[in-house]
Formats: sequence, structure tokens, C-alpha cells
Amino acid sequence: KKMFFWLENDELRVDLLSPRAFYGAGIESEDYQVVYFIKMETDVKITLNNIEEVVLSGVIDGDPLEVLLNEMNNAYIPAFMKEKGWPDTVKKEFTAHLHKFMATLEESVHMARGNTKLYIPVEDLSDAKEASKDKDLVQRLESMILHWTKQIKNVVLNQDSQQDKENTGPLDEIKHWKLRQNNL
Repeated sequence: KKMFFWLENDELRVDLLSPRAFYGAGIESEDYQVVYFIKMETDVKITLNNIEEVVLSGVIDGDPLEVLLNEMNNAYIPAFMKEKGWPDTVKKEFTAHLHKFMATLEESVHMARGNTKLYIPVEDLSDAKEASKDKDLVQRLESMILHWTKQIKNVVLNQDSQQDKENTGPLDEIKHWKLRQNNL
């Protein structure tokens, strides 16, 4: 159903199993590239006429979480937000879970870089009065604010605990506050 191709030590590797993990393997993100092919319908024979419908392909070029974040922000979320054919209950439920997932993904990607970024959900807020009447929208935005509060609290607590542990001089203190300013 799926097949992976990648280069390892200048040798082309092909396998039905995923390539070795990016995280914890000591691979630099610019050196990580995977091309994948996923057969969407297992009972359909692939032909030249149907390959575009039956096979999903793509490239992971760099840090897989960063690639996923970019794909979600630039392709999937805009397409989803334009979708009008879903039942309201399904769309609202999916949107709530999507925003939670995106907030966690955004946090993970930026934490790996050593900084903090707050996820801002894509919502139609063009009419503030109308938006304030939508209980589901208000609940999703409140959920994001709670997530932001936890993120900021963790950053402040982690930085304060690092500061307390170190026996620092004036130059270390200046460096600490510059790093803290950049992070927040």
C-alpha cells in the first residue's frame, strides 16, 4: 500500500517500511529527504490513466514536523475553510480538533528551534458581533487562549528555573534577558 524511497550514504534505498526516524537519529534537516507513494485504493490496479487518482505522492524535504506544519497552513487548512458541503456539526467538531492539533504542532516545531510561537487559528472574524454569538467559535477561541496561557507560563517558569540554577555574572544576566526577550 505504501513505498518509500530515500538516499542513505549516497545509496538509493527502497522499502515498504518507513525510512529511519528523523528525530534522535542525528540527521541535519537539510540532509533529510523522503519521496513517498501511497496507493489510496488497494483493490484497484494502477494504470497510466488512473495513477493520479489512485496514487498519492509527495516529498518530505527537511524536518518532517516543519514540512507538515507548512503543508497544513498552506494547503489543507485553507482548502478545509472553504469547504461548504460538510454538515455543521461535523465541521465544528473537526475545526475544534484541528485547532488543538495545529496549536500543538506549531508549539513543537518552534520549541525545537528554541523559541515560542502562539498558534492563531484561522477563523472568520470579519463581523465581530456575529462571531461573538457563535458559541462554538467562542469556545474554540477560549480554548486557544488557555493553550497560550499554558505556553507562556511554561516559558516563564522554565526560564526562571534556569536563571535560579545558574550562578551568573553580569554578562550572563544580559545574555539571559536578551534570550528571554527573543523568545517572548
